[in-house]
Amino acid sequence: MFIIFTAILLNAWIVIILKAYPRFQVKAFNAIMVNYFVAGTESFLFAFSKGKSLDNYQIIWLPWAILCGTLFISLLLIISRSTIANGLAATSVANKMSVAIPALSSIYLFQEERTSQKFLAIGLALLSVYLATYTSSQDGKTKKVLWMLLIIFIGSGLLDTIINYCQKSILSDAMDAPMFVGSAFYTGGIIAICISIYQYTQNQFQFSWRDLVGGLCLGIPNFFSIYFIMKAIDDHIMESSTLFPVINIGVVITTTLVGLVLFKEKINWINYLGIGLSILSILLLSQIITF
Repeated sequence: MFIIFTAILLNAWIVIILKAYPRFQVKAFNAIMVNYFVAGTESFLFAFSKGKSLDNYQIIWLPWAILCGTLFISLLLIISRSTIANGLAATSVANKMSVAIPALSSIYLFQEERTSQKFLAIGLALLSVYLATYTSSQDGKTKKVLWMLLIIFIGSGLLDTIINYCQKSILSDAMDAPMFVGSAFYTGGIIAICISIYQYTQNQFQFSWRDLVGGLCLGIPNFFSIYFIMKAIDDHIMESSTLFPVINIGVVITTTLVGLVLFKEKINWINYLGIGLSILSILLLSQIITF
């Protein structure tokens, strides 16, 4: 459970750092670009620390890593646009509720246990995420760009599903997981640099030391945020259909509490209901409560 708890804290830290960027005048895209190379370099150093040679090393996972890296940056850009077009609440719900895709795909792809309690807990997890992130401050005149929300939902779920599939079916050597993650990060970083070059040609690119520091603060824990999830899958701590909802809910609870304490955010009774249901969902998924 230590691995899962660490994965939750690291993924929550990433959300908190991103939320803190405006307060410290950090340009999010620049910092995230730096983050990709910091996390990617860290991943490769971690892989080489295993003391193995690259001689005859097989990289059959490389196309999957490139796909993941492309999804990293693509989803980031769409989430940024959706936050403006659809609002933070709708975008957050679409992103978080995508946990249904890896959870259900694990049940049917890897023949994991199918019980009424598990399906109920996954349903409660989705409902709890919606309620915990619900806000009534919606502009009724804003026309929702639904295709963005749909892409975020499918893309985020597909990304988790690919990572889950690769860890279970393709990655076998001790070096595989960190090399896979590092390649994905570098793919995202290279695409981000190409975008930055285009912005520079249009006189739209500015970079400051704040962006560099912001990227370091994000990149250092980012590798381990994914690595610990992959390790939890590899160590069979719990089935993937249970693991992904537990981590996702844990991140929602942690970031909500931090938002209350550090950012002085206000939450309503619906949010509290969502937090309560999320705790119940974790208890059911972990089989601490059974029926």
